[in-house]
Amino acid sequence: MDKENEIFIGRTAELSFLEKLYNSRNFEMLILHGRRRVGKSYLLGHFAGLHSKNTVYFTGDKSSEKTNVKNFCDELNKVLKAGDFLDSFEKWSDVYSFIKNTQIKERLVIIIDEFTYLYSSNPAYDSWLQIAIDTILKKKNIFLNSVGKTHWIFCFWEC
Repeated sequence: MDKENEIFIGRTAELSFLEKLYNSRNFEMLILHGRRRVGKSYLLGHFAGLHSKNTVYFTGDKSSEKTNVKNFCDELNKVLKAGDFLDSFEKWSDVYSFIKNTQIKERLVIIIDEFTYLYSSNPAYDSWLQIAIDTILKKKNIFLNSVGKTHWIFCFWEC
């Protein structure tokens, strides 16, 4: 059964909220948190399935920054089709520079699951992301989603 026809019970309000952010013409960011096993990843995975042609769904892990960047770029390349160029990236700053210099015509959804693992592999990750949001991402047609465990807050941030 495909995502569009899949039965999805009890998350109508959450999906409506995600659609509202998706349909915005501004940069949007959603940080989703909660206890383990409550359906955060499933919710965003379902949403990603509804917008699969322009959604980068990436799950961070406890490996190195270089490995996480490579894995993210593999997913990014599936959407933007930038070619082997992305294989050379080793740092998040390389990714942000690429996004800065790339024309994004359609809404680009970026979902980062297990966000806290990226912080574990490089404690400066969150500050780099903040700088990227302030100087690059908020000028783009991007809907950024970060998913984490309970020590993250749920918020809606509109720039």
